[in-house]
Amino acid sequence: MIRIYDNSTEDFARCPSVALDGVVGSGNSAINQSPITGEFIPEDKEISDRIFVGTLNQTGFLEVKVTYTADQTTVAKIIHLVEVVQGSRAPSQQWVDKFVEVYTPIIKNRCSKLVMVI
Repeated sequence: MIRIYDNSTEDFARCPSVALDGVVGSGNSAINQSPITGEFIPEDKEISDRIFVGTLNQTGFLEVKVTYTADQTTVAKIIHLVEVVQGSRAPSQQWVDKFVEVYTPIIKNRCSKLVMVI
């Protein structure tokens, strides 16, 4: 049994569920890839087919040759991309933020003056 964070490429893992990215070394199964690809129909996997961490093994047992370590898996890459995108702002969003900083106080000031007049 391989602990997920102690693996290296070329290791083999026997898995009733998919814990690492890899290539099927032996066995066959139907794999539900919906967590990664959005496909809701399971796909049959046989020897030399690629499988991804986060997918669900539904019908068989697979021996998987690990192709990526835990920090290089498909899910790890997706998480990294989301973190990068959340940490950055588009130029249009930066412009809107600056506009709001100026516009909002002006409108509040004018509205308060209008309320005092009425």
